[in-house]
Amino acid sequence: MPLYFVRHQHLPERCPARDPVAAQALLDHLDRGNAQRLGVSVHAEAVLDAKHVLVIIAETEDMSFLDDLMAPFRQAGTVEISAASTCETVVARHGCEPVDAAGN
Repeated sequence: MPLYFVRHQHLPERCPARDPVAAQALLDHLDRGNAQRLGVSVHAEAVLDAKHVLVIIAETEDMSFLDDLMAPFRQAGTVEISAASTCETVVARHGCEPVDAAGN
């Protein structure tokens, strides 16, 4: 399955963790079981302390599934989803540039 890196950022005054109801709703939404039901396997997530940034490493067959998972976070700030690779994959292909379907 393709690997993705997600970065969500919001302004301090829009921090959803400050609202207990919104915070719990986001936790429930991001729950690995719920993400799996949406077609996304979340490998890791972390919030960068004092930066108001959430990062996620996830896999999904269709990036639109990940886009759907992140939709509630767009209400508080920005969401960037980037294709990613493991270090092992990058070393095997001899560089950070992905190989296209034609093998180039």
